[in-house]
Amino acid sequence: MIDENASVLDKERAAAVIGHRRGSWARWSVLRHLVASNVPLTQRTLATWANVSQPRISQILRALEDSELVEHRPNGWRATDRRRLLEIISDAYPGAGGERTYWYALDPPRAQALLVRHAHPQVAYIGGDVAADLLAPWRAPTDALVYARSDIELDPEVFVPVAPGAATLVLVRPADPSLFPEDASSDTVDATQVVFDLLAAGGEDRFEAAARITDLIVGSR
Repeated sequence: MIDENASVLDKERAAAVIGHRRGSWARWSVLRHLVASNVPLTQRTLATWANVSQPRISQILRALEDSELVEHRPNGWRATDRRRLLEIISDAYPGAGGERTYWYALDPPRAQALLVRHAHPQVAYIGGDVAADLLAPWRAPTDALVYARSDIELDPEVFVPVAPGAATLVLVRPADPSLFPEDASSDTVDATQVVFDLLAAGGEDRFEAAARITDLIVGSR
C-alpha cells in the first residue's frame, strides 16, 4: 500500500505504468529484482530471470524509465528509489492469481508451513505470516500460506480439506511465477511477495511486519 503522503504522480505512475492487470508476470519479475538489487542489472540478466526476450525487457524498462522509476547506468539498470518503488508496486500488485485450496491441521501455523515445505522441496515455498516470521521475527504467525510451483498432495493424516473460513493453511498454485525465489533452497517466496501478502491480509501488526521485511530488502531508513 502506498502511504498517505504519496504524491498523486506516484499513484498515477502505479496505475499507468505498472497497472493492475494480471498476466504480464515478466513485468513483476523485473520489478521484484530491481527492488531487491543494490547494484545495476543488465537486460540480459533480467531477461533470464523473467524467461522472456531482451526486447520485451527493454520495453518494460523504457516504460519505467519514462516515469522516472528506473534509470540506466553504464553497467545496467537500477531503481531510482528502491523503497519508493516497492511502495508503489505494493499498491499496484494484482495478486498471485491461480488456484487456492484450504486445509485444517492441529499444529501451529509455522509447523504446518514447514511440514509442507520440507515434504516438497523445490516445489513448495512459504509466504505470508510464517515467511515474515522466518525472515524477520516480529509477531507470532496466526495462519499458514504456502505457494507451490506444481500440484502437490498434502499428508491426509495431518491436513483435512475445509471451507475457506475454517482453514489454518492456504495452499496456492499461483499464476504468477515471479514470486518464487531464485535460490531454490530458500524456505520462503521472494521477500517482496511476503510484503504483498502481509499488506493484503491487513491489520496493524502485519503492517509493522511488512515494514520490517521492507527494511530487510532495501535497508533501514
